[in-house]
Amino acid sequence: MNAALTIESFWKAFCAHQISRGVSQAQLRESETAFYSGAVTMYDIMMTVTDPNLDPMEAHSILAALYDEREDFLRIHDMAAIDR
Repeated sequence: MNAALTIESFWKAFCAHQISRGVSQAQLRESETAFYSGAVTMYDIMMTVTDPNLDPMEAHSILAALYDEREDFLRIHDMAAIDR
């Protein structure tokens, strides 16, 4: 795999961008575990849904469920922002 596409290189680029925006390194360290956990989970999901032995309809159902969860999260996040 191209080094530019590794999870670690993405994290480093993200950190550099966040630091340039004024985010402290301490705040980034707090987020690092969650970032890597999420990245591994996404990798596992992509390996599952691209498995040639998986029924395409089942892959579609998995991705649709993830999309629905994302939409629910964004809706809750928006409501919380309005309440603040």
